[in-house]
Amino acid sequence: MNLTRRSKAGSQDDRVEIPLASMIDVTFLLLIYFMLTYASAMKEDHLDPSIQTAPDSTSGGAGDFVPQRVVVSLVGGRPAWQVGATAADTRAELAGLLRQLRTDEPLTIEVHNGIHAEHAVAALQVAHDAGFRKVTYVAAK
Repeated sequence: MNLTRRSKAGSQDDRVEIPLASMIDVTFLLLIYFMLTYASAMKEDHLDPSIQTAPDSTSGGAGDFVPQRVVVSLVGGRPAWQVGATAADTRAELAGLLRQLRTDEPLTIEVHNGIHAEHAVAALQVAHDAGFRKVTYVAAK
């Protein structure tokens, strides 16, 4: 920035002049930048939800959806896998229970406190072996 002191001959007025042309350029560039970036963002209330529901008179609605879930918890001090109301003590029993479920729908594996990692990983492996491609691991609250 070039600050110059200008004084006229015989004048006692010593004013400092600041050239503002570059400041105006920067201001307009920032204004254009903010206008362009603001206009390109889509508002969240206009986004489509990922799950669409179709009205169906024969269906009871959203209450018919039963999530596929494997609960890994301690039963009597021993780890057990539970699918719905049925409990499995071994990996083979768990594999048999998972073969009865639909593999094209997601599966959630919910692990409770006190469970060793090997039992959670065993549930993930059995689900993978059964053909599930969408498996979610959730820590129980």
